[in-house]
Amino acid sequence: MNTKTHIEMLGFEVRDMVTGQTGIVTSVSFDLFGCMQCIITPKSVDGKNGDAGWYDSNRLEIVSERRVMPLPMWDYSDNGIVKQPHGPAYKPIK
Repeated sequence: MNTKTHIEMLGFEVRDMVTGQTGIVTSVSFDLFGCMQCIITPKSVDGKNGDAGWYDSNRLEIVSERRVMPLPMWDYSDNGIVKQPHGPAYKPIK
């Protein structure tokens, strides 16, 4: 899989083929050693949130047809600064 394929997993419900854990991919990580992992956030049960966990992306299969919400609109300027029209507010400079 390539980087874009992993980013495209965000927002889909997935199932870990080893443990059977299901949930929504809410974050993707690329580490220095080549591992690509996703956080699976399970659905709430009786108003209680389950524990999210990191899973190797090559063990995950997408089980939903649509994302739970659209992806953020990431874009990169020529000087490498991330520009995004939505998301968290920038921290003020002191």
